[in-house]
Amino acid sequence: MKGKRSLQEEVMMSSPKFRPRFLLFTLAMLAACTHAPHSSATVADQTAPPSAALAAPPAPRPSVTIIDHDIFDQQRLAMTRQYCQLHYGTASERLETPKMIVVHYTASPTLQKALDFFTPDRNSRDDIRSGGEVNVSAQFLIDKDGTIYRLAPEDRVCRHTIGFNQVALGIENVAEDKDALTDAQLEADAALIADLAARHPSIRYLIGHYEYQDRSLPHFALRTELDPSYHPTVKIDPGERFMTRLRALLKERYGLTFER
Repeated sequence: MKGKRSLQEEVMMSSPKFRPRFLLFTLAMLAACTHAPHSSATVADQTAPPSAALAAPPAPRPSVTIIDHDIFDQQRLAMTRQYCQLHYGTASERLETPKMIVVHYTASPTLQKALDFFTPDRNSRDDIRSGGEVNVSAQFLIDKDGTIYRLAPEDRVCRHTIGFNQVALGIENVAEDKDALTDAQLEADAALIADLAARHPSIRYLIGHYEYQDRSLPHFALRTELDPSYHPTVKIDPGERFMTRLRALLKERYGLTFER
């Protein structure tokens, strides 16, 4: 309830010195009320950069089904340790930190033919016999319909790329030659590589087997070979066209690019 002003207030209000100060105070209060924000947004909301709302969504994580089909027994493990000691100076079959993925094709027409070749413990190829007894293989094998098989754990060395097995995961695709590779295999390779890259952030390089001896490519700095008599072989798999399509698909669908 409003009361009458006291005599002291009346005297102050009527004072010429007081009027200007009172008017300035009143105008300031009115201005503050007029410009006060009506939004309930916090300071953080008001200062958030406009670009934050426009950020691109993360690339989708691939959905990958992998069928385990381990081809390693104790004898093969022992021969793999011997191979690693001879070529890399460490008597261990463990692939601790994968840094590269190498894509191959099997040069065989069917999944069963490929398994028949990879499953025996001992190598049957004369051109690489001097490199050790253990048979060639890779961590993964992809059938023509895109089905993915894991032939060895991802932390196990497989003999698939001379000079790089100690740092590289291998993916074999069932095909007699580059023209027999399928679109289903292309899709499966891309999904598998994206999955591996997500689970192994150390992976930096992606090459086709035909690129492994190219000294101009950055991956070559990873090469280790302690046996001077063990010479690299010439490879053509899986072909430049397949790798070009694979790299394009990885970039388009998963936002991934790798060094070579």
